[in-house]
Amino acid sequence: MDVPGRVASKIDRDLEAKLLSAEPDESVRIVARLSPAASSGRAETSHPSEFRSREDWRKDLIRRQRAAVQLNIGSLLESLRRLGVTIVAGGDLSETVVLEGHPREIVKALEFDGVAHADIDRAFSLR
Repeated sequence: MDVPGRVASKIDRDLEAKLLSAEPDESVRIVARLSPAASSGRAETSHPSEFRSREDWRKDLIRRQRAAVQLNIGSLLESLRRLGVTIVAGGDLSETVVLEGHPREIVKALEFDGVAHADIDRAFSLR
């Protein structure tokens, strides 16, 4: 599998090595940071005093954040799905997602302008 220069500039060396060595039908999982559209929206802020409880305020913050993320990357997520890439996690409250697909699909996904950076998904621990 060839990794174009534009894609190589967005990924770490481990992911590049994985894409170069993976079998065509092998599944590759990545963590990608998506960049908001040019007309990106930001979640409006509210003050706790506007709500009956902190829980109501928290629910409102989450609702607003989800709406802003959908506005920012919703169309990109849909394009990734149409490409055949599985969105395993993320894309709900933040612009970071875990994607899974065959190497060719992952490279095509990385070619999108809205994909800013990606790393191979790997286990880690905090010590």
